[in-house]
Amino acid sequence: MQVQAGEVPPVNGNASELGEVLMNLILNAADALPAGGNISIGSRAEGDWVLVEVKDDGVGMNGEVARRVFDPFFTTKGAEGVGLGLSVAYGIVARHGGELLVESSPGAGSTFTIRLPVATVMDLKSDRQPEPLADPGRPARILVIDDVEMIRSLLTVVLEGAGHTVVTAGSGNEGLESFRHGLANGAGAYDLVMTDLGIPGLSGWDVVDGVKRLSPETPVILITGWGDQLDRERMQESRADAVLAKPFETREVLDLVARSVSRS
Repeated sequence: MQVQAGEVPPVNGNASELGEVLMNLILNAADALPAGGNISIGSRAEGDWVLVEVKDDGVGMNGEVARRVFDPFFTTKGAEGVGLGLSVAYGIVARHGGELLVESSPGAGSTFTIRLPVATVMDLKSDRQPEPLADPGRPARILVIDDVEMIRSLLTVVLEGAGHTVVTAGSGNEGLESFRHGLANGAGAYDLVMTDLGIPGLSGWDVVDGVKRLSPETPVILITGWGDQLDRERMQESRADAVLAKPFETREVLDLVARSVSRS
């Protein structure tokens, strides 16, 4: 991976959301390199815009795929993908008044470009002060289940920074096995489980059911990028205690964890 960060003026935006966009583009580029390869990330100013490019030399896309790549639920990853990562990224950039563009061809890799408007003078003079960090509540032992290593690492940093103990798992099966082992050991029992909804194999719904069968009182948080398209009827039938929508901010995570742990 190569990073060429050019000097650019500031943009008016939500750092957590834009970070989620960049993370999605990097993961998408990595998926396009099944045999390895190069990913380059660069930024530059162009008139009244700031551009950030994520480029890979991977398998590339034909014209039809490139045209549909930002459509909700469109995916080339089969059962492993939910087809919402790039759609969510596109929506975030659009809400920031920008554009998310793609250039690609088969065998020649892909280039995704984020275009964001330069912040105005009024934006930079804003005297709004950031709100204080949320109270993380009592320290808890938390199991985080997600097949994306970057998400697991991000949540681990956030939660351990607030004084919690975190154990991670990369699949539903692995997560449930860790939960069973913790219950059997007593001292290793978990105060909270956080699981992604779209994990391959056992889904997030299956994880919720499995945890609740073993320990009905243990709270479970579903992590999802499905947003408003989440099956509300299924959610009502599920015994999940809360939903954490992607992209999320540190404050949201800590607030939700504090509330969930306090009720357990």
